[in-house]
Amino acid sequence: MCKEVNADVAIKSLILDGPKIDHEMVRNEVEILKRMDHPNLIKLFDIFVTEKTLFLVMEHVTGGLLFDRLFEREQYLVEDAKKVMKKLFSALEYLHSLGLVHRRLKPENLLLNTELDDSSLKVTDFGISKVHEKRMQNLFQNYYRGTPGFSAPEICTLEVLDYEKETDMWSTGIILYILLCGDPPFI
Repeated sequence: MCKEVNADVAIKSLILDGPKIDHEMVRNEVEILKRMDHPNLIKLFDIFVTEKTLFLVMEHVTGGLLFDRLFEREQYLVEDAKKVMKKLFSALEYLHSLGLVHRRLKPENLLLNTELDDSSLKVTDFGISKVHEKRMQNLFQNYYRGTPGFSAPEICTLEVLDYEKETDMWSTGIILYILLCGDPPFI
C-alpha cells in the first residue's frame, strides 16, 4: 500500500543499459502514460530514475490477463462479452480523443482489475502507441507491424505507414471474435 496515493501499487523496473531496452519506446510509453486519466487505462502514479534503472509506480491490478481468463473460460457469453467490450471501447474513445493510437491491442495487453469481475478491464502496454498526426511517420512505423492475428491487413502488407485509430478498431474486432468464439478468426 502506497500511502502517498492511498492505493496498492505495482513497480515496473527497467534496466536502462540492458541489451533489449529501446530508449525511445520507454520514453514514448512514459509520456503517454503521464497524459492518461481513465478508469479503463492503467494509471501511472510516479517515476523514479537511478543511474541504471527506471522505476514506474503504477496502479496494481490483481485479476490477471484477459488472455488467461479466456483460456480458463474458453469463450464468453454474449452478455459477458458486451461488458468487457464496453470498457474497452470506453478506453479507446478516450485514447482517440487525445489523438493517441494504441496499435497493439490484444488479450495479453488487457488486464482485469479483480479475479471476480471480467468487466473491470485495464488497457496496458503503450510502448508502441503513438500520437496521431496526419502525414507524420512515427519512429516505430518503419519496423512495427503489430502482433500477427491482431493487426489490420494493411499494416501486415506494408500498404499503410500512417496508422490511425482504425487499426485499433480492427484489433478490437478480433478481440470480440475471440471472446465469443474462443479462437482467433484467422488460424
